[in-house]
Amino acid sequence: MYRFKGRLWLALVAVMVVATMIASCAPSVAPTEASVAEPTEEPTQPTEKPAEPAEEPVTISVWHWKFGQTAFKEWSDWVKETFEADHPNVTLDYYQPADLGPEVQAAVAVKEGVPDVVGMGGNSWEAPAVEAGIFLDIGSAIDADPEWQEWTAGWSSVPEAQYIYNGMVFVVNLSNGPNFIYYRKDLFEEAGVEPPETIEDLLALPPAFEAIGVDTMVSGLDSTTLWQYVPWFYSIAGAIDYGWALDRQADECQTWTGDSVAEEALLTFERLYDEGVLRQQTPQEKYDPDAKQAFIQGKVAMQYTAGVWLNGGLADNIDNIGALYFPALNAGDNRVLMGSNDVAVSILNVTDEQKDPAHQDLVLEFAKFISSPESQAMIWEVGLMPLMPEAITSEDTSAQRLVADQVRMAAAPDVNVLYYAPQIPEVGQVLGEGMLGMLIDVKTVDEVLADIDAVCAAR
Repeated sequence: MYRFKGRLWLALVAVMVVATMIASCAPSVAPTEASVAEPTEEPTQPTEKPAEPAEEPVTISVWHWKFGQTAFKEWSDWVKETFEADHPNVTLDYYQPADLGPEVQAAVAVKEGVPDVVGMGGNSWEAPAVEAGIFLDIGSAIDADPEWQEWTAGWSSVPEAQYIYNGMVFVVNLSNGPNFIYYRKDLFEEAGVEPPETIEDLLALPPAFEAIGVDTMVSGLDSTTLWQYVPWFYSIAGAIDYGWALDRQADECQTWTGDSVAEEALLTFERLYDEGVLRQQTPQEKYDPDAKQAFIQGKVAMQYTAGVWLNGGLADNIDNIGALYFPALNAGDNRVLMGSNDVAVSILNVTDEQKDPAHQDLVLEFAKFISSPESQAMIWEVGLMPLMPEAITSEDTSAQRLVADQVRMAAAPDVNVLYYAPQIPEVGQVLGEGMLGMLIDVKTVDEVLADIDAVCAAR
């Protein structure tokens, strides 16, 4: 029995020793849910994603001579609203210079206030400016953009010389319109005469319109709009000899003195003035607004030329307006003169800011947008003439119907189309000056032709 108690005692002692060893290795306080230590730092709270930095404001300055013209203003206002909505950091700054060419040239000379985008219309200052390299070549941007390439398909509607120089695409084409004589249907009805089909018909009209107290035709041929004489000359010359007129468009520096077609065209123009078709104040009147307002106000029965701004300012009178081919020398000989693409623009590349790639990309985005099908559709909607025929989808207004009539007339199978864009600007300039001189009796036909030859000889 004592042996059992001794063994029991030894067992108890052994258990106590083991328990003591285990206790010395364990934590002094058993971890329980209630005794977990609180963290010493507050957990990191999630933060909002930093806002993207606001894009720097950018101004794209656009100079054009047409902002005051009703139809052009409606389109350009739409462009501004739409483009700025898609580019919240961009402001389009529109400006209409009193004399675009000299103001652009002055700004470029000092590299201050140079516009980013400027209107182009075949004026005499443009060719030297292109040669001076002040415009951005947009051809590479178009080549890199398949969508934009598709939109340029209609650009061949105007001669390449109007938008390509030495392989450089320097113009964004937007519109093109045939030139016609526009006539007031109400005044023809009052005078009891029919619209003319030939030059002789036209020459017979003045007495009928004198009887109702209005002039026969206005054109606006003052010294500030010499470019107006070029379509006059080529309209008449193209009716006399279409092939000759085409050849002159291709090379205006063939010999002019003694040329029978050139002489006849100038003499026919002089006859229209001397016999009262063109009203006597024509050499003093500006094309726009003088000639335009005279026609709108019903002071003259006819107007030539008025291609692109056809509905500008006509408002409720638009239903009274008809369009004619320029009367040919012979009835049924249909000639139509295509106007220059004078809603076109070019991008200047002069200042450091304009040469900055980020700024350049924005201006190119603007150029692409204004040549888009959406923009072309708006050009049609306001009554201008788009380059893309597919933009002409409806004829909801009188202006659209009249322009659609022009399109159909110009596209008729029996029509011979002739462009009046001078290939050599100096020839156009001296031709215009000479024809103005004929109206004010300081130039003869022979002197005009000799002056052109002198210009060509100096080249």
